[in-house]
Amino acid sequence: MTLKRCLIFILVVIMSILPFGVVWANDYWGYQPEILGDSNLDGVVTAADASLILRYLVHLVSINDNYQFAHMDTDENGQITAADASHILRYIVKLGKLPFDSSAAVTIAPSTATPVATTAPRVTPTPTAAPTASPTPSPEPYLSSDAGLILHANDPYFAQIMNFYEGHSYSFTSGGTSYTIKTDSTHCKDIIGWIYMSFSGLRNDGTTKQVAINYPIMYAADLFYTTHNEDGDYIASGSISSLTNSLQVNNVISGHNSRPNKWRFYDLHTLQNKIKSEAFNGKSYQNYDFKISLYGYYDWRVWAMYETPADEPDSTQLKNLSYNCQNNVSQWIEYQLSRSEVDFQVSVSNTDKFITLETCGDIYDSDVQSRLYIFLVRMT
Repeated sequence: MTLKRCLIFILVVIMSILPFGVVWANDYWGYQPEILGDSNLDGVVTAADASLILRYLVHLVSINDNYQFAHMDTDENGQITAADASHILRYIVKLGKLPFDSSAAVTIAPSTATPVATTAPRVTPTPTAAPTASPTPSPEPYLSSDAGLILHANDPYFAQIMNFYEGHSYSFTSGGTSYTIKTDSTHCKDIIGWIYMSFSGLRNDGTTKQVAINYPIMYAADLFYTTHNEDGDYIASGSISSLTNSLQVNNVISGHNSRPNKWRFYDLHTLQNKIKSEAFNGKSYQNYDFKISLYGYYDWRVWAMYETPADEPDSTQLKNLSYNCQNNVSQWIEYQLSRSEVDFQVSVSNTDKFITLETCGDIYDSDVQSRLYIFLVRMT
């Protein structure tokens, strides 16, 4: 069998047994590739570049670099698909050119889109102004994705957060004023915010009590903190973590519904019970405001909330956790409002910034899609 036929045969076999779909990213990568098809950035286009794309699509490797995506996107259509690997193999055996003409390419049936998280580029982009904090700190914060939590002296829970750091023996470096503190310990650098929610309600264990959700918000590109605590130690209940490390339209904060110890996001269900009970008793129009320190903002208000059933399709989770609201914020808002268990009478618009709190439903089965979602909007 000739080399050409071998390569094509191998590709067909791989594509027939692996569940390839489309991995969507930004329509505009922001970079001009030096060598189109050079997926691993080693300076040449080989079968290894096609292999890297295939491994990425089935989540055997993690890539979060728009510069690298620009090299992988061989038909320059803003998507990374199995077709891009095919284009490279055809190019190697001289059956095609790069960039590949996407209009002539074989169509691969797409699965539901998976957003690619934005990371720091290799080249310095045009700087974007930092958001105005609420309340406005003085001086303005220097927001960096690798600096850890930027803590201001006028943060509403400044003393409490400092006590947490000191209790974990973290060391600090100062930004030169009393307003900004940056930590230099390994896992402390992964703390990008803080969530503090205190309320009284009926817990799912049948008790009514004052509870508090009071944790640092962690970030790691490989979802490390879904199975590790704030110190980096393995623990099944994980930590409270964010899916991104920069301000997005929809900022997803996730945590386990840890029933055995009744911590992490277990008490989001207590909040759900409280809100539904008060709505039943005619208090549905009161505001539910909470302090969540995230990128210089502190004040957030609940505007929608619901729990999905066990047979919920995967597409709901992908929609709800989309950092850009699947490129249609107004439609995303309407969808959440249509499913909300309570009419909060809170006005939101497509220019707002949101937080989505996510945890498991109360059906104890890791295979089901039951989830509790609580949506908050930034208050200006």
